[in-house]
Amino acid sequence: MKPLLHLFQLLAALPLFASDLPIRMSTRWLGDRVAMHKIMTATIEGYANELRIIGDGLRAAQATTSGERKTVIDASLQSLDAIMQRQDAGGTFSLLSLVNLLHSNNTDESPRILPGISNASAQSTLNYLIDGIFTARMTFAADVVGDQEMESMIRFYAGNPAQTSEGSWQQTNTMLFVFGDRLLKILATKAPDRIDAFYKAVLDARKSAQSGPESDEEAISDAEKPTAGQLRAYEATFCKLEALAAKGA
Repeated sequence: MKPLLHLFQLLAALPLFASDLPIRMSTRWLGDRVAMHKIMTATIEGYANELRIIGDGLRAAQATTSGERKTVIDASLQSLDAIMQRQDAGGTFSLLSLVNLLHSNNTDESPRILPGISNASAQSTLNYLIDGIFTARMTFAADVVGDQEMESMIRFYAGNPAQTSEGSWQQTNTMLFVFGDRLLKILATKAPDRIDAFYKAVLDARKSAQSGPESDEEAISDAEKPTAGQLRAYEATFCKLEALAAKGA
């Protein structure tokens, strides 16, 4: 199953003038709660079998784990059960600690963190799950994303060595477009250690947009493209991000 974020490719070329910026995602879905739930449901159902194996592994690990690792296991199991049983994605960021734990033990010689599934396989599944849920909530219902979840998104998408979902680095540019200055505030106050990585990820996504749409991608209609006002706001925020990164450097 390909990452659902491919619905929102960043396609446009980057000219020297601000009237045509490298953000050409369809705005038709922005604020669509029904679409958010559909995407989340599809993501969860698409990985249901793998998630059940991970859940069984988490429950088995509870009996043999202690200390800080048990805290991660307990929180991850609670979050995963909520996602699978109630599609409650509010605690998705709780899974990031488990992803990092799996990533730190992803060699062939590493012992399995969760019985019944390899560390690499579990990490990959959780990456795609988190990526799909974050994308759906950010794009379709940005107003429900709180500061803690936005910080988790920043850390997940920017400079995270455990994040391996194909193409998800492009989401930094979408985050900048959707959240604007609110994202910069969280970046500066909650995740200053990610400023440089986030800025570099946005730059990479903007450069990728210069190549234009892939051969199998449909063109976005004029009615669905961002408005001139939205594009100006995006470019203004990008300039602030650039200044923030320069100051940090």
